[in-house]
Amino acid sequence: MKEKANDEHHVVTIWELDNTPQYELLFRFAYGFVHAALAILKEQRENNHRDYFNLMPAHFALEHGLELFLKGAILLGDTSVTLEKLSSKKFGHSLEELHNKYRKVYPGDEFEIYHRINELINWRATINDPRGFSVRYPFDNKGAMYGARNRMIDVEFEIEICYEFHDDLIRLEQEIKKAKGVQSYPIEQFKYKSTR
Repeated sequence: MKEKANDEHHVVTIWELDNTPQYELLFRFAYGFVHAALAILKEQRENNHRDYFNLMPAHFALEHGLELFLKGAILLGDTSVTLEKLSSKKFGHSLEELHNKYRKVYPGDEFEIYHRINELINWRATINDPRGFSVRYPFDNKGAMYGARNRMIDVEFEIEICYEFHDDLIRLEQEIKKAKGVQSYPIEQFKYKSTR
């Protein structure tokens, strides 16, 4: 039997995105990447796997969620900054540069990101990988494996970071919007909750 295209179990709701600000879409994608990281990590834990080739994409999803959140917050807080500028070589995938800009736009203590996320930013700097290539590719552009620097990944530690970062994103988004006098957009009707 052929299923109907409009079967409620197969419909993905798309909000009116044309009028949704870029920062809002970046916030939503940030949550999505954190949820994707959690899904992979939980599956690894539940099946007692410690597969490097699944853990690195999970870690990448977590870092990419952070990157998108920072870009969204900067776009909302500094109208002189464009998405094009945030995609430039200076910022691009550099969590350190993005975080520095974020803290200039939001210097107050209430905007500080959870401390273990700062550890991720600092970790990238200590392994001399500010753009995060080692979590996106198995080897560098000369074919040398990145793996030796990434063997430290611990599933339980990553899961806790994901949960704590997720909860912090909710708090930070509310603080940022409150500070900028921004009201919620319809896309926010989809509530993200901790799923511990």
